[in-house]
Amino acid sequence: MPLDKNAYHKLERLFEAQVDRDKAHAIERVVEGWGIYLPCVEPESWVDYVIVGMEPSFGWANSIEAARKKVQEGFRNSSLSGRTLSGKESDTLSLFLLSIDRFLLQLGQTCHMTDLSKGAMPVAVAALDRDRRYEEWYPLLLEEIAIVGKPGAPVIAIGKQVKKFMQRHDLQRETGRPLYAVPHYSMQASASWKEEAEKAPGDFEAFETAEFGAGSCWAADLSPAKKQLVFAYRKQFEAIRAAGNGVHSD
Repeated sequence: MPLDKNAYHKLERLFEAQVDRDKAHAIERVVEGWGIYLPCVEPESWVDYVIVGMEPSFGWANSIEAARKKVQEGFRNSSLSGRTLSGKESDTLSLFLLSIDRFLLQLGQTCHMTDLSKGAMPVAVAALDRDRRYEEWYPLLLEEIAIVGKPGAPVIAIGKQVKKFMQRHDLQRETGRPLYAVPHYSMQASASWKEEAEKAPGDFEAFETAEFGAGSCWAADLSPAKKQLVFAYRKQFEAIRAAGNGVHSD
């Protein structure tokens, strides 16, 4: 079904206003070099999955002015539909997006990638007032999910912090949508990737041989940790695709 563009664009204006409110809080006001609304790629129609991260990073611009210019020129937050991926990328975000395409989405399916809060900021700033920010953004996230997601489309949290926040609010009950979680693609979460591989060493060994051998579609220089990341995503995305309900632990 086509997306309600008017409702989505109205919500984007609310996103921009919330970013401005974020900047008015004392903790963030004293920190320079952040605070630009980074839009997501706008879906063309209802999606099969809504994937939710924490907040956009600010590593893609060296100043607020440069960031505004990039956004005006069409730069958007990370999304499958906003990137051209060959399979040979080795950064962890690309591996995450490639894993979505390879292990989660079936033919004809789509997803919408978004964040709990949508003001781009450095990691050090993001941690200053995250609880307050997430509480204020949560009602807008619920609106976004309702606008872009097909009825019953699952919500997938990226990382433990987003998962715990959504569980605390009982998003599954509130929206009537299955809630799942997968590990974050940050290298800081590498212990959880390793843990997933160590749960099933035989499966990981077979996966490693099949996926990363001669003629592999993946980058040739993937480290052991990044191979564990791809394995973790394969296991969890395939479980999400097959299960259809419940909360999948990360």
